[in-house]
Amino acid sequence: WYQFQIAHPFIFGDLLAFAGTDVFAGDDDEHNPYQLGVATLTDGEVSNVVGPLFPEGGWGAEARNSPELYFDGTTWTMWFHSQEEAGPAIGRATSTDAQTWVLDPNNPVFPNTENGGASHATVIEHGDGLLEMWFAGLGGIGSALSTDNGASFVPFCANPVLPADGRGGYKAPTVAWDGQRYLLSATQGNKGSYVVIWAESLDGLRWTRQVEPV
Repeated sequence: WYQFQIAHPFIFGDLLAFAGTDVFAGDDDEHNPYQLGVATLTDGEVSNVVGPLFPEGGWGAEARNSPELYFDGTTWTMWFHSQEEAGPAIGRATSTDAQTWVLDPNNPVFPNTENGGASHATVIEHGDGLLEMWFAGLGGIGSALSTDNGASFVPFCANPVLPADGRGGYKAPTVAWDGQRYLLSATQGNKGSYVVIWAESLDGLRWTRQVEPV
């Protein structure tokens, strides 16, 4: 199920989550039918591949991509995106053993239709159950908060926090916190002309972007 292409790996400890497909859509207007899997990563070697994780279908069955993992000490959470008529939206699944996953019955947990859809979630945990998410939307990169372990998110009222600037849309934002500031990298552009951009922020909402791509 992943022999044609593997995409968007996410590593959490020794757990690797990824999207894969054995089919090529062949049309730029179509999305390859990626599905999600997990595997064990030991000293750079991959083993114990499990997937596709949701063979029974459910929300997002036609294409699931860009997994993001979080572990609260008891439960694993995976966010991912899939395509809807209104644009991409973010779904959620949970697991107690990182092998068997259950789709959230309330998917998508973040449709965010007012921003032209949401994809490529990146999440940071701040303690006391507060999760902060950034995502790629039609108008740029947006932010949202969750207080229920990522079962729902409330978008920031002034999204996007990093607007599109005429040099192409953003994809795959990744945000980290170094103890003093937020650090963000993302892809920008269109097929055949992607670049990687860099930005920094003190609050995760007001970003200073490096002018030239890295």
